[in-house]
Amino acid sequence: MENILPESVMDVLNAIYAFINKPFLTAGSINISILTLLLFIPVIIIAQKIGKLVGKLVKFSIKNKPVSETYQFRIVKIVSYGVTILALFIGLTMLGINLSSIAVILGALGIGVGFGLQTLISNFSAGLVILFTGPIKEGDRVTIGDTEGYITKINFINTVVTTLMNETLIVPNSILISEVCHSHTFGDDKSVAIDTTIKIDYSADVDKAMKVMAETLEKNPANKEGAKADVRIASFEELGIQLVAYITIANVDDKGTAKSWNNIALVHAFQEQGIPLPSRKIQIKNI
Repeated sequence: MENILPESVMDVLNAIYAFINKPFLTAGSINISILTLLLFIPVIIIAQKIGKLVGKLVKFSIKNKPVSETYQFRIVKIVSYGVTILALFIGLTMLGINLSSIAVILGALGIGVGFGLQTLISNFSAGLVILFTGPIKEGDRVTIGDTEGYITKINFINTVVTTLMNETLIVPNSILISEVCHSHTFGDDKSVAIDTTIKIDYSADVDKAMKVMAETLEKNPANKEGAKADVRIASFEELGIQLVAYITIANVDDKGTAKSWNNIALVHAFQEQGIPLPSRKIQIKNI
């Protein structure tokens, strides 16, 4: 019995190995078996890990170089993806896949496009366009449709956006290329103009109100250095005169806080200066 059990186990293991190593798909000189697929998974994972590690090293090495954030992002991504692809090719070679037959795979991919992979290829191509042209980068504040948020990760197929409500939005790359994407931080300039509106009563001194509004908004600590407020009469409403002011803040990340500061400061300033705000009077007559 002691000699039979090991031989039985070896027979079973040999049978399993023969089964998983038997090619079920042959394309040119490429033989695909279950074992190949099982080994392909760790190859992909290791290639991604190596690419990310090299990308982090490159990012650290050029962090303090006189290169803009946009070009730093582009360099890191190109190097990271390049190393990942190189590591993947080396891994495929180690699995016995002949890279000279890669055209066969591309041909199969072309056939697959006709079976519903058009969207996948479109998003992949858009990812390459974003990578090499750099219209947006990770960390940018953007508005897509009616949603505003920050780009947290750009992949080949999609882009991850974290909204201002801390929700995660997965956006196909083709949308970022084919539709309007409003970037608040294009390039390295994070300054942006914000608007502030307030309504004053028709009995108020308009010139005084506009002057107080400008002086008040220019005191906002979030403003860009030397920023001046542009105050205008927006419209004449039923209850009062609508004023609007535009001023540039240094960092778009302070947009919400800066607008709140302006609103609070304006109410206090108008109250101190005796500038009346609109009010509705209701008179009840006895019949």
